[in-house]
Amino acid sequence: MISSVKYCEVQFGTVADYFKSLKGSAKMRASILGGDFFPYMDNAFSNAPFWTGFYNHRAYFKCFERIIQRELRLVDLLSVTIGNYLNSDMEIARRNLALGIHHDAITGTSKRHVMDDYMLRSRSALHIVLKEQERLLSISNETFTTVFVNNSVKTKGMYLPRITFSFADGIKSYKIQIVNQKTFSTMELVKINVSSPFITVTQNDNLLTIQVVPLLKQSDLFELVYNDGSMETNFGLYFNRINDYGGAYTMVSAGLSFENITDKNRLSPIIIQGPVYSSITQQLSSQLAYSITIINSTDINAHSIQIDLFTNVTLSPGYTYFMNLNSNINSVDHFYTDVNGMYLIQRRYDKKMKLEANIYPMITETVVEDDKLRCTILGAQSTGVTAKLGLITLMVDREIYNDDGKGLDYYEASESHPSHLRYRIIFEPKTSEMNNFSDLKTVNKNELENKSLPMNMMYHSQLVQQTLEELLYPAALFLSSSINSTDNNELIDLPRLPDNIQLITIRYIARKTILLSMRQLPYDCSVKLYCKSNTDMDLTRQFFSSFNGSVYLSNLTGTKKGIQIMPEIIPSYLIQPFHIVTFLVLIN
Repeated sequence: MISSVKYCEVQFGTVADYFKSLKGSAKMRASILGGDFFPYMDNAFSNAPFWTGFYNHRAYFKCFERIIQRELRLVDLLSVTIGNYLNSDMEIARRNLALGIHHDAITGTSKRHVMDDYMLRSRSALHIVLKEQERLLSISNETFTTVFVNNSVKTKGMYLPRITFSFADGIKSYKIQIVNQKTFSTMELVKINVSSPFITVTQNDNLLTIQVVPLLKQSDLFELVYNDGSMETNFGLYFNRINDYGGAYTMVSAGLSFENITDKNRLSPIIIQGPVYSSITQQLSSQLAYSITIINSTDINAHSIQIDLFTNVTLSPGYTYFMNLNSNINSVDHFYTDVNGMYLIQRRYDKKMKLEANIYPMITETVVEDDKLRCTILGAQSTGVTAKLGLITLMVDREIYNDDGKGLDYYEASESHPSHLRYRIIFEPKTSEMNNFSDLKTVNKNELENKSLPMNMMYHSQLVQQTLEELLYPAALFLSSSINSTDNNELIDLPRLPDNIQLITIRYIARKTILLSMRQLPYDCSVKLYCKSNTDMDLTRQFFSSFNGSVYLSNLTGTKKGIQIMPEIIPSYLIQPFHIVTFLVLIN
């Protein structure tokens, strides 16, 4: 299925075949194909034709790969910021992560023993990365230990719980280092486990507002959160499942209806209200629990609803589980999903087709909107999604034993381990009035025509972009070995960039050689909530000047050094929206 055309003819060929065909065509230039080949269907007459099951298959592995990616990005950032070249074993970690993104790994469509090997390599990569983070942060006689802030890591063969700050044996205080790996300031919930509710937190001798909450099912531990202020929103969120007769690759609903999740293990919801955040947590069944959190702050960056899902579907074979968000948005049959995190493309729900024929890959984001309101759901892990009439339906997890004829025998496709899935929901009022935001380029019809981009493409607002980066790259905490130290170390972060310039990657590729890639983002200012920005491109010059080195253009991998450019003209290379530009910085 192609999103932008009803019929097309596709054939395999070489580059020479393409230009030969174009030369013999009456057209003056090549046609532009808009859309993609999702959902893929190999044989309309088979029992399992639609390849939409792999979007969410073995969700635990998709989660784990994202965790390793964020920690690897963090160690690269620390290396550049501190000016310390990485150890050689980091190359092993980077290669093991790359193996995990292979098309039969990240999809979860390999045999059991192969997936076990991928997990072994991924766990090794994470251990190497965490060890390197701690080495980079070692300061004289002071060393630091990684603290997993947003979630512990619990998957096959690995359990890395959040560290508990124990106030026993004469220990009265701890010192932590916070690392923000974004190029903008952010407001985030920072949670740590403590052994006592009688806690104070200070920064530069200033007392901070905190919230202490008993941890569920752990009477001797509490959860501490830092933030401040409030927001209100209303939406419907519910969960269900459907019998799935597909396999690792495919989903087959057989026209059956959804089942509500009811179980004897369903518990009453637990509601928490405090100065920092409010939340509701509930275990719906032995397979699924959820938590909804809202930061109590008037800061615009706090205007998202945090959803945490905890799944364990191992003992529930033959089902695919879904999360549903219901709103009054009149989106009819249209919605958007992202293309590899690059931009959003329009999808359409075809009511003549089965459910599985209407599910599209959601790498990080999905959107529904009408002329008054937009709803965006961001995911910390990839999945599948569909939407109609303002109802967004996301695949959550699945446990499938069947052989769908695509290469995995019966039972080889199963084994989904417990997962912690994280999402953000953002509602943004739409506006037809455009203010003076000339620097924040909205993708409009003329620009799309001039740049030969498909008409069914869009981009999100700056608020969504910053929330997405917060979700994918949360602030990192490191525990100091100097328990009673009172030294005030400054926070580690990168120099700031203009808000419409995205730093994609930055790392050493050789001693005194930094590779970095960035692009300009054309924020959509058709929403009222967050149409403001600092687009001072002089920040880009300052960013590069801070490295005290010579700047050269490069290819994406840094294997080819182009012309040398001065920092003051770098903004001229970042004019075209979405275009990724890569630079080499040779440190003097």
